Amino acid sequence: MERLDCNSGNYQCGGKCQPDSFNCRVGQHRSSANKALSNAARQASLKYQKGKLLGEGAYGRVYESLDGIHVIKEAKDKKHDFSNEIAYYNKAHSLGIAPKAEPALVPHEMILTKITGKKLKDMSNITIDDAKSILETRQKLHEAGIVHNDLHYENVMKDEVTGQWNIIDFGSAGPINAADLITELTDTSDFFGGKLFEADPNSELAQRYAKMEPMLENLVRRRGNGSMRDGYRSFSPKEVKGILRKYYQMLWNEAN
Repeated sequence: MERLDCNSGNYQCGGKCQPDSFNCRVGQHRSSANKALSNAARQASLKYQKGKLLGEGAYGRVYESLDGIHVIKEAKDKKHDFSNEIAYYNKAHSLGIAPKAEPALVPHEMILTKITGKKLKDMSNITIDDAKSILETRQKLHEAGIVHNDLHYENVMKDEVTGQWNIIDFGSAGPINAADLITELTDTSDFFGGKLFEADPNSELAQRYAKMEPMLENLVRRRGNGSMRDGYRSFSPKEVKGILRKYYQMLWNEAN
């Protein structure tokens, strides 16, 4: 900042006269702040713009956003509203087990924080520690009162940066009830596509996990006099919480 050669003693500030050096500095700071805001606005707008197609299913597509740190989930049905799924995503995100979600510019799209990692389906060499972490992640979801209703090896991802396992795709999620919870707890054959204990199928955890399915199914059939449907209906919300607590106690071989 240079003194202008004039009788008023003003200061040069971006080629203009300012009455004192303080006002000049303020003007420079404002100019820098406006540029930063403009750059931030441009970066934010990239979040809502679709880039590379990452995947496509029966009901929608997933794109990488142009900002490189988010993904955009788009429903093929333009009348679809993601507000319910966003709510479940963010409840799970608050537990540290799912990416953050937010609305996009139109209701049939949503924005998710991008996870740098792979789906369980595409991974090999799953260790017993991985299996334990995945089951603990599912437990956190259940204890928060959420049943995913589509929990399988394509909807579980490991973040390569944090090492945390994440659950994705909450489009079918809902509040805990006996039928959905027990179905999710007993789907041992399909839940992880056989990958959960492929490294050590004879481990103690694998053996306990395998015993849960017949145990819970027998419990439901007894309550329903042989009918699974009637059995599911017979459980009160308090009893469902008891089943959940007992299941994980037995899974982790904890004392009663």
